[in-house]
Amino acid sequence: MKPQPAILFSICAALLASCSPGIDLDSELAAVEAQLESLPAIQPNMLCPTVGFGSGIFQGPEHTTWLDIMLAETRRIDTIVLIPALLRNKAGELETLGFPARFTIETWLEETPGTQHAHLRGGGWLYQPVGIYDPAVHPNELTYELTLMQTIGGVGSAPVSVSLYYANDFEPADGRDVLDAPEVTQVDQAHTHPSWATWSTTTGKHTPHRLSARFDLRSVPAGATLFLRIANETSYKEVPVDDIKLDPSFTLTNGDFETPSLNPGVSEPDIAGWYDDTRKETAIYRGANWAASGYQSGRVVVDYSGKDYPNPGVAPVVFTLPPDTLANKVRIRATRLQTQTTWRKLQMGNNFALNEVLLFDGIQNVALNSRAASADEENFPRMFAASYAVDGYSYFPPIDPKEVSAPDQETIANQMGGSRLMFDLGRICTPNEVRFYPVDRSPQLSHVYAMGVGFPHKITLRMSKQPDLNTAGTVLDITTGPQIGADPLLCRLNQVSGRYVWIEISEGQQDPRTGREALGLSEIELLQNGTNVLAGIQPLLPAEEQSKLRHLTDGQTSSGIIMPQKEWLLALHRRAMLEQKRDDLQIQQEGWLDKQRRLMQILQATLLGIVLATLLIALLIRNRHRRNLRKLREEIGASLHDEVGANLSSIALSSEILTHIAQHSSPQARQLNDDITRVAQETATEIRLLARFLEKQGVESNLIGQLRRVERQMLPGLRTSADFGAPEQFNALTPSEKWELVLFFKEALHNIVKHAHATRVEIRTHAEATQLHLEITDNGRGLTENSPPPVHLVKRAKKLNSHISFTTPETGGTTIQLTIPKKRRHTK
Repeated sequence: MKPQPAILFSICAALLASCSPGIDLDSELAAVEAQLESLPAIQPNMLCPTVGFGSGIFQGPEHTTWLDIMLAETRRIDTIVLIPALLRNKAGELETLGFPARFTIETWLEETPGTQHAHLRGGGWLYQPVGIYDPAVHPNELTYELTLMQTIGGVGSAPVSVSLYYANDFEPADGRDVLDAPEVTQVDQAHTHPSWATWSTTTGKHTPHRLSARFDLRSVPAGATLFLRIANETSYKEVPVDDIKLDPSFTLTNGDFETPSLNPGVSEPDIAGWYDDTRKETAIYRGANWAASGYQSGRVVVDYSGKDYPNPGVAPVVFTLPPDTLANKVRIRATRLQTQTTWRKLQMGNNFALNEVLLFDGIQNVALNSRAASADEENFPRMFAASYAVDGYSYFPPIDPKEVSAPDQETIANQMGGSRLMFDLGRICTPNEVRFYPVDRSPQLSHVYAMGVGFPHKITLRMSKQPDLNTAGTVLDITTGPQIGADPLLCRLNQVSGRYVWIEISEGQQDPRTGREALGLSEIELLQNGTNVLAGIQPLLPAEEQSKLRHLTDGQTSSGIIMPQKEWLLALHRRAMLEQKRDDLQIQQEGWLDKQRRLMQILQATLLGIVLATLLIALLIRNRHRRNLRKLREEIGASLHDEVGANLSSIALSSEILTHIAQHSSPQARQLNDDITRVAQETATEIRLLARFLEKQGVESNLIGQLRRVERQMLPGLRTSADFGAPEQFNALTPSEKWELVLFFKEALHNIVKHAHATRVEIRTHAEATQLHLEITDNGRGLTENSPPPVHLVKRAKKLNSHISFTTPETGGTTIQLTIPKKRRHTK
């Protein structure tokens, strides 16, 4: 069965459809590109005054560390924005630094007793009373648990000892060790635990090590106060201790570990209880690394602990929290760190770093200037510190540079000393944030000192409900560092209400054009819960500078137009998501196109193979058919020649002998014998010619020639008119069709001679586009209306798959018309 083109086309179309995406990728890409047109470009400002938070460098990526943000009060948090820390590689390209591969974000609502943290340096110790022993209430043993950690910049290499004491009359106080108490008695024996480094080397693990032990209390007298003491057993190594817990009958009050007094300027309220043997510095870096003390558990609101978070690149990362999320602390816990290769020091190392963390309650960033602490913090002034994660400086200040303002969108005064600005807000407000935008002339001057021209070193902000400065309260009084780039200085304010605002600025940075001190700002914003209450309000003082000062509150800076901070960051995040979607669509589109190209190549090769196979099969079938026909013709020709021809020749010979013997017979007998001899000889001759016609394909197989011979043979005494047209097309018939047509022609002429009593016969062949025609007309007596058509002719026509008709011309006689479809010769 030959394959149908329609079926092959349907199969190819189905295969191509299977290699087409279910969506219109071109339309999707066009829609993404249209959305990108309306969003700002992601252009990090690498001249950020601080880099952000950065942990120590660890050899293994499985180190667990965290960053805590402690809010001043419980706030509702709906959105968290993490801005990755960035550094340039050797090729000058920006790369993320320390963004965790796996992490969780937890919100903590309140502090509860039961958890403590400490980092003990060489010789350091801490202790705390844990309760008055009552045998009737307490069990006869006390169980404790704690976790040993890897320390900053290396391993936790010091062993730690845990001891329990009791005393009847001792008041804990800074500067006194429980060992100095009168009549202090040790309970049971001290438990000394190997260092984290020893445990890690022994077990091959690089995770925090949880351990526990117990003290027998049966020797403790009723009413005695129990004291838990934890100490570093070396004089120079370090040990981080985390998650110190007692069994429920005893408690560790939050933040009440006792230590000796710390030197002035170092001690902070949140670090009381930590001490090292030098008594000169705290037992932890900057005193706040373990400020998470006392939080028992948190609510996980973002969880990527089970799968790697994709590298965010340079864009802000945004997480939307459930609407009921309340917290006064947020912990970002990194459980798998990225490998860093940006710095030489970081090669084959792992760390945790962020440029800025923003916690939004509506449109207000409540994390600004909050306390921040980390388990593993590196401190590099003006570069890395936990507090830099919430200092307001980020790579993405809320300034849209698409429409850069004219250079006069700023206020610069070449003056020494200071200046005082006064604003009337028009109503009582309670602002909680202020922003000072520096003047940035670097686009014009291309010089580092052109950034922050005239930015004041000292800033004081006062407010009052009356227009009298003497009644004003101080809301902000700070000394700033060098201001670089376009990042504004963001400061959280104390909750003070007022209508009138005084801002005093002094000691501005030098103007590089003059080399003299100047005072300059591009914009001042005073925000109440994220809304700028100073927008469009011109200062009342100094009156002589109104033309310059009007630019301080117009919403523009020398770098661009100021945007709402949350809206700006969400737009950048949206752009990053769309760019990623565009890249994914392009990869998907290229994948489909490549798949289609490969399928087309396969289909082309397959179709070519099918065509070649079909042609080969057709050729084989044709050759076999030809061989069969040739064999058939040879067998028929041989039979006709050998059997029929021989028999007719024998008849003719017998007739000649009979004629010779019966020479004296009557003339009628001799005439009859002559007729038999003649007919036998003619028939033998025709049989030999027909045999050669069947056996050969050359001139002797000429159909028209054969028809002419039949005509001469069968119509010797009649007038004939023959017009054999279209010989090439008739000769194109298959051998079997030629054979059937010759027999049909003979049968038609035989009927005319035998039954028609005609004196004239006309024969005509011609061809049309799709048909061959044979017409035979005689002037005989014709067919009557009731006469059936000749049966033998009808049968011959059916064998030719042709149409036959019989008509009677007006002049009488009969016309036989045979119509042969041309297509038949192509299907044999």
